Amino acid sequence: MFKDLMLQVLTILLPILTIQIVFLRSNHFALHRRYSVYIGLLSGLASVLCMSFPLQFAEGFQWDFRWIPIMIATLYGGYPAGIISVVMSIVFRTYLGGPAAMFSLVGAVLTMIVPLMLAARFRSLSRLQRYGISAGAAMLAFVYVMLNMVFYLTYIGKLSVFPQYAGLFALAGGLQLALTLLAVFMIEHLVEIAKLRSSLQRTEQLVAVSELAASVTHEVRNPLTVVRGFLQLAKSSVDPKVTGYMDTAISELDRAEFIISDYLSLAKPQVERLETIDLKEKLSGIASLMHSFAAMRGVSLLLDLQIGLKTYNDSVKLGQVVMNLVKNAIEAVQENGEVRIRSYLRKEYIVIEVADNGEGMTPEQLRRLGTTYYTTKERGTGLGTMVAFRVIEAMGGKLEYASVRGEGTTAYILLPAAPGGT
Repeated sequence: MFKDLMLQVLTILLPILTIQIVFLRSNHFALHRRYSVYIGLLSGLASVLCMSFPLQFAEGFQWDFRWIPIMIATLYGGYPAGIISVVMSIVFRTYLGGPAAMFSLVGAVLTMIVPLMLAARFRSLSRLQRYGISAGAAMLAFVYVMLNMVFYLTYIGKLSVFPQYAGLFALAGGLQLALTLLAVFMIEHLVEIAKLRSSLQRTEQLVAVSELAASVTHEVRNPLTVVRGFLQLAKSSVDPKVTGYMDTAISELDRAEFIISDYLSLAKPQVERLETIDLKEKLSGIASLMHSFAAMRGVSLLLDLQIGLKTYNDSVKLGQVVMNLVKNAIEAVQENGEVRIRSYLRKEYIVIEVADNGEGMTPEQLRRLGTTYYTTKERGTGLGTMVAFRVIEAMGGKLEYASVRGEGTTAYILLPAAPGGT
């Protein structure tokens, strides 16, 4: 029985380890929803193998853990993964035949109700909640299987043998719970490793850019300032036809100055002057400054600000980040589009939300956002977004993005609330 048990354990871990190994190069989190179909196929295969090599508890009594990979696929991979894996399991169980096949189909439907109900929001829960729900789903599946067995034994007129196997049933339930928790632990561990790897790569990129920024920004900025000054002085004494060229040269120098400022901010992202910031007042001021830019592009700038929200941070740097996000949002929408600025409280964080109804981004674009020199603009450098990430991190907060292609993009700034600020 120990050999069969080890085979079941390896079979249950098969989809988890395979997904991690195959997609290790893509730097995505383990069991990412993007791979839902692959997760479903592998989990369905695992359930088929579990049924093919069951545990032989006693003569005439077998047990397998087919529901564990199916539940894990549903909770972590979403609806497609769960449906694909359970269909594969049902098809194979029907192929095996036998008088209990019909009851197995009923048990499959009952067992999948709870995981399918929780699949949509499972990944957004805390780690402890995910452990608890997984354990609960495993025990609920065990209860369904027991009820299914009672109905089957009643149907064939052998319910009297049920008490004889009570100890084996209890052992099977304990093993099912233990193996479910083992599978969840493996997934959570692999997800954490993937996050750390992604964070390390991003940190290495930022350090390299920061060192470059610190070494060249001051040296380049000084001659640009001198050239700009002389161009402005020369404008008054040159042919009017040349004035347009000089205006273009000054404009490009200003753009170079802006890029260098981004480099300098990247090299020194730490907060400097801490103060209590009233977010409604701060965001209203930013909206007033950006209103003319939005109006020039035919974009509506809408506000939905909660009263009384305060954070203790660097007001200047926060203003720079929010203005950058608002500017990006305005540039991302077409004429007659909308950009909405919201603020509200989410648990211990104050959230600043900048949303647009532009063309949105693909999952790949969203994943690369904030990495070195990546931008979706024709004339962009990607430094503004990278600086925003670093500044918000230095403030003890988080910068997150969500986007749907064709519907728009939303940036979320999460900052710790000031003591007494609600």
